[in-house]
Amino acid sequence: FIFFWAFLCVSLIHPIRDTDVWWHLKTGEVICNDHFPNLDEFTWTVTGRPYVNHSWLSDVFYYQFWKYGGSTGVIIFRFIAFNIIFGLLTLILRRAKIPFSVIGIVLFTVHSIINGRFLDRPHIFSYLLYMIVLYVLITAQGKEGEEEGELDLSTGVMTKKKRIQWTWVLPLVQAIWANMHGSVVQGGLATGLI
Repeated sequence: FIFFWAFLCVSLIHPIRDTDVWWHLKTGEVICNDHFPNLDEFTWTVTGRPYVNHSWLSDVFYYQFWKYGGSTGVIIFRFIAFNIIFGLLTLILRRAKIPFSVIGIVLFTVHSIINGRFLDRPHIFSYLLYMIVLYVLITAQGKEGEEEGELDLSTGVMTKKKRIQWTWVLPLVQAIWANMHGSVVQGGLATGLI
């Protein structure tokens, strides 16, 4: 497990590799400093045509990381976001009482599958928000016999009342997600399936 986490951290520290990030940064800058664009300002072939930026809030966040930290700020955000994503996945697996040795293998497998997607683009927010939705839903379900007591940090177990209270987060997460990436429907599907 420790080996995997070290491997994850090292794999996340690399220069910005995605060429689309610059468009997102510029759009975030325009939104923060001038206006909310509803016409395409950056495409040479269709300049001036109407368009809807479904990831405008992601662009604003990326621009803020860039503004205050340059490319290092964007890399630090990537590092933090994926550590939170894999941290939430670890907590979900621990709730199922899966041993750390197996969790390490699962995390390594997931890492191998999405490694090519460790790009600085709005879909990172989708991964993060999806894991938040899953964690809230699985935590709200709880386990048999969980009625009273405080939160146990080693197992993530909390009282039924506290579990249900956490579900208020879901509409807020969905509202934020709808402005960050078009994959917002995944949160609704997860809510319906779990």
